[in-house]
Amino acid sequence: MAMSTLPDPSDANRLAASRQRTPHRQHGKASTGVIVTVAFLICAALTALVYHQEKDAAEDYARLQFERRVELRTVLIEKGMLSYEKLLMGGVGLFAADAYISVDDWRRYVETARLEKNYPGAQGLGYAPYIPTDERPRFERNHRAAGNKDFVVWPATDQAFSTPIVLLEPADMRNARALGFDMYSEKTRRRAMDRAREQGRPIMSDTVTLVQETLVDTQLGFLVYAPVYSDSEGRAFDGAGFTRPMREDQLRGFVFIPFRMNDLVWGLMGEDNFRLLRLQIFDGQSDQGTLIFDSLTATPDGEPAQPHSKNDLPHRLDELAEPSFVHASRFRFAKNNWTLKFSSLPSFESSVVITRPTFILVGGLLISALIAMIVAYWFALRQRASTLAIVNASLQSALIKQAQAEKELSRFFNLAPDVLCILDGNGQFLRINAATRQLFGCEPAALLNKPFANVLLASEHEALQTLLATLRDKQETPLTQEFLTHGANGGELTLEWAFITVPEHHQIYVAGRDVTARQAALVAKRQLIAAMESTSDIIFFCDETGYISYLNYRGRSLITPATLDALTADVLPDMDFNIYDFTPPWAISVLNSEAFPYATSHGGWRGDISILIQGGREVPVSLVLEAHYAPDGSVEFFAGNMRDISRRKAIQADLERKAYHDELTGLVNRQGFNERLERTIADAHEHNVQSALLFIDLDHFKIVNDSCGHAAGDEVLIQLSRLFSQQIRDRDTLARLGGDEFTVILEHCQVKDALQVAQSIVQAASDFRFFSQGQSFRFGTSIGLVPIDRKSGNAKQIMTAADEAAYKAKSSGRGQVVVYEGGNSQGEQLQLNTNWKQRLQLALRHDRFVLLYQPIVAVDDASSTIRLREVLIRLDDEGQLISPAAFLPAAERFGLIAAIDFWVIEAVVNKLQIQDPEQQNKEVYAINLSAQSLNEENFADRVIALVAERGVNSEALCFELAENTVLQNPETSRQFIQRMKSFGLQITLQHFGMSISEFANLQQLGVDYLKIDSWFIEKMLRSPLDEQSVRFVNDVGHTMGLKTIAGAVSDPAVEARLRELGVDFLQGYQIAEPGPDELQAPD
Repeated sequence: MAMSTLPDPSDANRLAASRQRTPHRQHGKASTGVIVTVAFLICAALTALVYHQEKDAAEDYARLQFERRVELRTVLIEKGMLSYEKLLMGGVGLFAADAYISVDDWRRYVETARLEKNYPGAQGLGYAPYIPTDERPRFERNHRAAGNKDFVVWPATDQAFSTPIVLLEPADMRNARALGFDMYSEKTRRRAMDRAREQGRPIMSDTVTLVQETLVDTQLGFLVYAPVYSDSEGRAFDGAGFTRPMREDQLRGFVFIPFRMNDLVWGLMGEDNFRLLRLQIFDGQSDQGTLIFDSLTATPDGEPAQPHSKNDLPHRLDELAEPSFVHASRFRFAKNNWTLKFSSLPSFESSVVITRPTFILVGGLLISALIAMIVAYWFALRQRASTLAIVNASLQSALIKQAQAEKELSRFFNLAPDVLCILDGNGQFLRINAATRQLFGCEPAALLNKPFANVLLASEHEALQTLLATLRDKQETPLTQEFLTHGANGGELTLEWAFITVPEHHQIYVAGRDVTARQAALVAKRQLIAAMESTSDIIFFCDETGYISYLNYRGRSLITPATLDALTADVLPDMDFNIYDFTPPWAISVLNSEAFPYATSHGGWRGDISILIQGGREVPVSLVLEAHYAPDGSVEFFAGNMRDISRRKAIQADLERKAYHDELTGLVNRQGFNERLERTIADAHEHNVQSALLFIDLDHFKIVNDSCGHAAGDEVLIQLSRLFSQQIRDRDTLARLGGDEFTVILEHCQVKDALQVAQSIVQAASDFRFFSQGQSFRFGTSIGLVPIDRKSGNAKQIMTAADEAAYKAKSSGRGQVVVYEGGNSQGEQLQLNTNWKQRLQLALRHDRFVLLYQPIVAVDDASSTIRLREVLIRLDDEGQLISPAAFLPAAERFGLIAAIDFWVIEAVVNKLQIQDPEQQNKEVYAINLSAQSLNEENFADRVIALVAERGVNSEALCFELAENTVLQNPETSRQFIQRMKSFGLQITLQHFGMSISEFANLQQLGVDYLKIDSWFIEKMLRSPLDEQSVRFVNDVGHTMGLKTIAGAVSDPAVEARLRELGVDFLQGYQIAEPGPDELQAPD
């Protein structure tokens, strides 16, 4: 039977009320327009704020790039000018080292400096003496007589003094024009020289036109002067410690460098440093001074910058836009000031343009418009929801009045999985469905007429009351809020509750849905996203073709364009972005051939690749790629993790470099040398090519360490490494094995060519001088040369041969090169050398050594009552006497040298024992002791016991110790000398004079004689500096009460000069040759 429904009068009332609310809707539309406009304006204002911040940041970035480039270029100028000052002071030091400097000396010094390569812009290095003007005629005659027949001092001047240029290298066409030019005649140069003379330091002149200039490519120039002074004896000094009057009186001349301004700046900085910046140099402390250089108007060849001609240049400079960045700083060099003004060029400003602010402005305005549209749309939806709620209320009222509808609704109400309930105006349950059993663990009837708050946690009650109050104020407006409730198992649940008020019934309809699991999932998702966004690794998801669906913040900040940096992790734009877009070609090959195929078939892949980050820089990363499969077994997506391994790679590269290179000098170390030597030997054996090995032993290196410290020693090694490197080819290998030992592998090099290289190293080391703490040091080298060919042995045999050759060179005298030779192969030769051990042991057991005696003659024969002789040893090999140079190296190598020393001592003591006491008092035998004897425990006690046992005069024995041996073991040497001296034995310190620092220790050592180093004796007539060293050692010895001995006297002129200097004793083939016992006169 059908049921009919009568119209409810309340429906008509609602329709009437809705018509009455139409004006209010129109008013709401107006309010909506205002809110949309305000939202747009707020977003636009935020966009403008971010735009200006980004624009300021872009400008700051550009300024930072400009200032960094300015700083780099300023440092180039500063370092360059300091190197010129060192070159200048090196010239002063040359005069300080030798009183007379010839043209050839000066030319060698300048050629060694390599002006054109190492000192661009310097026209040359010159010297001008400081002479009274009235001595100019005599000065000109002397120079013409010396070989410069066209020499003349010019121009004529009325000044009291002149400074004509006499030395100027390199001797090219330009510098030849300047010889004889009196620089003191020109006021700008004269003013600079006066300041240099008064202050005792280098002074730079104002700008001048150099006399070397021609009509072609004329440039501004300047000169830097360094004074050279001389003491009362005419020796040159740098003036340190002189007062101003002393400088004026003792001035000797000036070492100077002429510079061409354009060539100087272009040479220091190079053309590439002016592509983005303009450099102007002004003479003075501001840019108001005289402009002496402009990078836009000058190039290295002196012509204006291309493609503009000289006629176009002023017009081009006028049209040049005002630079965005300008930096001016004062540069002071040689007591003169320049102002360096750097300006940005359009090319620089275009290179630092950042478009991000523009994108932000455009994007922000678009987003602002979008937000305004969303707000308008939301208000429209809200208005529609309100209308639907009214219609729904009308329908509900009609349905409630229908019995059948009530029954159906009740059934739905009770079977619903969500909590459905009706509350009265006070918030108490009027009706509730059966979902409470599962969620709350209680029957619905137990909650009837109870407050809704009973199912909530106490902490939620206050929020509930606020919501109920809101419902009363906003009737018929649905509200949604989450509350924590008591769960059936005693736990807590999160339910999302929807509330709506029905005013006509004064009731509140409530629906609650359990969202506990959803909330936990959201929390887990946020935690996962937070972890992925905050990690320093790059995390991404992509499909099989490499297209990325997610990229975390680290990846976006490094890889994606700047406009995507602000994206959150929740939304990635719909863009065509692929993993191959930021990987280099070789890494793409790895991904295609290895990573993706292996991960697809095995579930994952890990390995190292590289990615390209913003700016195009390649960064090494470790990649872990995992495949995630769909239910059908196909790959649904790949998850990837990239970790920056730049530091690990850098550490690995540094470890590899350190493993094969010496940390101090940067040369190849022992490990790298051994590998290259093995490769060279293999090449010789397989291809029958000849190479050579040089073993370099450095003489007198320890003197620097002991005198000035290890830092000075390290600097010596660094400078010598550079010096040695200049003597070899690029393909050759210079290595430092440790300490002061160097080796050179000369690949594909004949013996005669290798010998030339070795001699050039010896000469370079001999010419080298090291200055530290007011002292000057010189060094020598002893080099062993071993050919490497098809007959050569292994690396160990070759090194042993090189070591023996170097030792023989050292024993033969400093500055020697010994080529390892022999009819046998190196392996056989090594075996022969090893046989020396057996031969020397037999000689010790069977007394096969022979002693010779060389007289050491007193200069004053009349007053000397002592006959002093040096004991020399020979090996008797079946009637043939073998020189100690042939067997003493082997004796030292096999540890037999101390036994040989004691054999000599015992033989001399036996000789003394058979003499009468009166004769013993007139004899003194000088016996050489090796370093092994000095360091051998109880050696001194054994000697003393022997002398005491035989009852001979202890003063008849004098033991010679090498200065180098004492330096290497200072404390052991001091104790040894004191022990020997306590028994009356005498000590001679031989090879003395190489270490100035040892002069202070002479009194502590307590020696009796000083034997001057033969290095000085042999060259004293050719080198005033070596003669001065002999004089100095002799004077110091006499001041300390010691007798001095000059050995290696082989020339009558040398003998005569030593007698004039007052040396006490003379020894050498010029004096007497060694003999069996008695004195032998020279031939």
